[in-house]
Amino acid sequence: MIGWFQNKKRKKQIGTLENILVDKLSISFPNMVDIYKNSKLLSSFSIITPRPFIQLQHSINEPYYAKNKKKHSTYYILKGIEIKKKDSTGFVEIPIEVTWDLISRIEIDHPHDFWNHYDIDCIRIDNLVRSDIQIRNEDEEKLKEILKTLQPDQIKKLEIDDTFEIDMDGKKFYTILDMEDGNYIAVNTTGDVYRLNHDSNERVKLIHKSIHGFLDKFSGDKKELEKYFDS
Repeated sequence: MIGWFQNKKRKKQIGTLENILVDKLSISFPNMVDIYKNSKLLSSFSIITPRPFIQLQHSINEPYYAKNKKKHSTYYILKGIEIKKKDSTGFVEIPIEVTWDLISRIEIDHPHDFWNHYDIDCIRIDNLVRSDIQIRNEDEEKLKEILKTLQPDQIKKLEIDDTFEIDMDGKKFYTILDMEDGNYIAVNTTGDVYRLNHDSNERVKLIHKSIHGFLDKFSGDKKELEKYFDS
C-alpha cells in the first residue's frame, strides 16, 4: 500500500513539473501547448545511468494526432532550463528532450524523489538553446521498398520524406500525399492506392489498384485528388 501511495505522489509531482515546464516554454513553443491540450501523461520511469533522468510516456487524442501529425514531427533537446535546489540558493540545469512537441525526457538528479531535493515552483530559463535531433524514419524506408519500381520523375510527385504509418481497420498504410486537412493519399504494403478520410464513414477507400496507374493519371497537382474526398 505504501508503494501505491508513493507511485501516486510521484506521478502527481511529475505532472506538476511537466505542466510548469510547458507553461514556461509556451511563448517560444506554441505547438507544445496545442498538443498538451490533446494528450495526457500515461506513465514515467526513473533511469539512473548513465545520466539520471525521468522518461515520460503520453497518449495523444487520435483524431487530433491524425490531423496534426506533420505539424508536431519535431525532435529536439532544450538546454538553459534551471531548477532551484532546496538546500541552497543555487540552481542546476535540467535539460529536456522533446518528441512530437511532448516532453519525453527530463535530466535531473534524484529522479525517484526529485521534489525532496528541488523546488519545482522555482524554475527559470537562462539562455535557452534548442538542438534538433535527427531521427531515422523507418516508415520512409518501408515506403521506399514498396515503391522501389518507380522512376525518379514519378517519385517527385509524392511526399516520401514526410511519410508515416497509419493503422486503420487492422491494416497498415503509408502516406504518400498530405491533403493538409487531416486526410491523406496512401498506399498499403502491396502498393494499392487509397484515400484516407478521417471525417467519412468509409475512412479507407481504394482509389487505384496500381501506384503506377495512379501516377500515370496524377500530374502532381493535389487539387486533382479532391474528388476522392467528396464522399
